[in-house]
Amino acid sequence: MALPLTTRQLTTSTSTKVLPRISGNRVVWSDDRAGNLDLYFVDVATGTEQALVTGAGDQFLSDIDGDRVVYTDNSAGFEQVFLFTFNSDPPPPPPKLPPGCDPKKTDLVGSVVSMQRNDLRPLYTRGDFKADPAKTYYVCVENGQPDGSQRTAQLSFTANHHVVLNPSDFRPLDTPPHWVAAQIPTSSQCQRRHAAMGMSHGHDDDHGHCDCDPDDVDWTAALFARKPPEHVNISIRASK
Repeated sequence: MALPLTTRQLTTSTSTKVLPRISGNRVVWSDDRAGNLDLYFVDVATGTEQALVTGAGDQFLSDIDGDRVVYTDNSAGFEQVFLFTFNSDPPPPPPKLPPGCDPKKTDLVGSVVSMQRNDLRPLYTRGDFKADPAKTYYVCVENGQPDGSQRTAQLSFTANHHVVLNPSDFRPLDTPPHWVAAQIPTSSQCQRRHAAMGMSHGHDDDHGHCDCDPDDVDWTAALFARKPPEHVNISIRASK
C-alpha cells in the first residue's frame, strides 16, 4: 500500500532558489532575491525563514549537517570554501534553589522520600533523624516537575509536633513553586534562642517554633491533592 504524500511550500519569494539541502529541521539554499546568490535557511518546525550568509559575490554550493553549513564564496574574485556554524541555544540556567535545598550549602540526611497522589485521598509519610547540635536542619520539598506539572499547593510538614510547612508556603495556588524549604527546629537551636531571649523555659514563637524537643526528630508529611496527579520529593538536609 502506497503511503500518502505531503507537499509543503517552504518559501514565498519570487526569486530563484537553487541547491536546497536539509538536516533535521533546517533547510538551506542559495537565493538571488538581492541580485546575487546569498544563503538562506528555513526552520521547518517553526516556518521561520531568514538570510544566513549575505554580501558581495555569490554564496552557493551549500550543504548542511546539524549546526554546520559549508558553502562556496566568490566575493574575493576567486572561489573559497567557508564554514558557518549556528549558535546553539544556551542551556537553561540552573534552578534557583532556596538555601535549605542547595547542595553547595547543605548535605542530604537519609534518603529522599517520594509522594505520588493520583486521586483525592490524603497521603501521609513519616521519617526521623538524629540531629547534630552543631548543625542547622531543613526540610526541602521538590514540588512536581520542572515543566510545572504535578505540583501541589496542599502539603504540610511537621517535626516533633511543630508545624514547619503548611499550604500557605506553597502559594500562589495556581502556580505553586517548584522548590520550597524551611528550617526544622531542634532542641539545641531552641535552647540557644531562649537563652538569647532570656527565657528559662521553652515557648512557641510566632512561627510555631518551638518548645525544646529532644534532638531525636520525628517528622510527618501530609499531601492533600487539589488536582491530581501530584508529586513531591521530600528530603532532610543539614548545614555543611
